[in-house]
Amino acid sequence: MVIKSALMGVPIVVSRSGITQMGHEVAAQLGLCAIGRATNKRILCYTGFERLQPQPQV
Repeated sequence: MVIKSALMGVPIVVSRSGITQMGHEVAAQLGLCAIGRATNKRILCYTGFERLQPQPQV
């Protein structure tokens, strides 16, 4: 999915599950923001954190 997203020009990939080592490496090389384990109000950003603009919790 990371490679497909890169080919389509999608800068951020979000998954409810984790990502593979290969997906992580490809995302890091291409500068994609790879987010995994997205549930409710929590996410785990594996690569590309600089693309996000985190806001403090209210």
